[in-house]
Amino acid sequence: MGRRGRGIVGAAIAVTATTVLLAPLAVADHDDDADIPSKHQIDEAQGHVVSAERSVEAIEAELARADDHLEQLAMAAEMASEAYNGALLTWQSARADAVAARERVERAGRNAALARRQLAGYLVTTDSSGADLTTFSTALTEGGPRRLLRDLTEADASRRTLDSRLQEVRATSRLVEVYSVQAEAALADSQQARRAAETARRQAADAVAAQQSAVAEMADERKALLAELADAQRISVALATQRQEALERRRAEHRRERLRLEMLAQQRQEEREQRRLELLALAEQRQNSDSGSTSLPSSPLPTPPPVSSGTASDALAFARAQLGDPYVWGAAGPGSWDCSGLTMGAWANAGVALPHYSVAQYYSTTPVSYSSLQPGDLIFWSSDASDPDTIFHVGLYIGSGMMIHAPRTGRDVEVQDVWYWESPDFFTRP
Repeated sequence: MGRRGRGIVGAAIAVTATTVLLAPLAVADHDDDADIPSKHQIDEAQGHVVSAERSVEAIEAELARADDHLEQLAMAAEMASEAYNGALLTWQSARADAVAARERVERAGRNAALARRQLAGYLVTTDSSGADLTTFSTALTEGGPRRLLRDLTEADASRRTLDSRLQEVRATSRLVEVYSVQAEAALADSQQARRAAETARRQAADAVAAQQSAVAEMADERKALLAELADAQRISVALATQRQEALERRRAEHRRERLRLEMLAQQRQEEREQRRLELLALAEQRQNSDSGSTSLPSSPLPTPPPVSSGTASDALAFARAQLGDPYVWGAAGPGSWDCSGLTMGAWANAGVALPHYSVAQYYSTTPVSYSSLQPGDLIFWSSDASDPDTIFHVGLYIGSGMMIHAPRTGRDVEVQDVWYWESPDFFTRP
């Protein structure tokens, strides 16, 4: 319970106590038992105060649960939206593979047809009817052994050419068969990926619809809870709303600070471990040097990732220009964005191609630590902090613990604290 709520309840208790303490004086002055509150009335008044106090706590807890529920639905919708982006990317890749496989079949078919035409043409221009014997007989009677040797050589070359043409026909025909099988498999994969993308699209649409429906329902429920809270605290609804929003902001600030400190503590632990490994490697290197060995350490020291070039400013300028644009799942501009669509568009403006899928963006970039974040770096959230394959949200770091991102349906592209939500799990540099 907040300070204002405790003050109101305390005042109520004080009024009740004062009434009890002054009751004997009232008897002496008025000698009227009707002015003296009975034990039942006193217990009821105190019970009302206790009930009101519990009511305030219960209502605030209910409001917190409602907010948590909306956050969970928002996270589920974001996961479903990014899963659709991933399925769509897989389908696009499979479709490209199917098209490439079909093109290989067509090229192989053209090559096979050309080989058959060349073979047919060679057969037409070459005497393969058995006249060689007549030619050889003529060579023996008219030209002698030398003429015969020349004709035999020419006939052998002709046979080798014929064999070569036949082998070419067989090879190109075989390629047509192999590529046809591959094309059929690629087409089947493409069709399966398309069905998966359609399923993912329906699931994303359902998740977003459920989130939006809950937002509308929770808005009405929140109004009712705030009215109940105002009644329990004996204050106006406007004041109860103002107080509740202040409490929620304070809780959010505390949560952000806790998440930030946890991340920094984890980062320091990782840095200490890295430093320990570096010292061990250095000691090993010195030991090898003292013993006359010139071998390098078994585990070379890692080099920090390079700082992104000045193109990061182009990415940030693009992202800032989209502030206020609505979030639309699956959108990549212009005018509307989802999380990975915005980061893809921002870095495309800087000349860097990123896929429209947060998981693929992670694998397409260089991991960095939180302490080494620089403007333009990507920040990722996942359902499993140890598994990048579970990433479902990405934002663009702008410095000083802030980022630009497309949050979720119902919210526009905005500048937000990195810690406004859950703790980020991965950081990379394009």
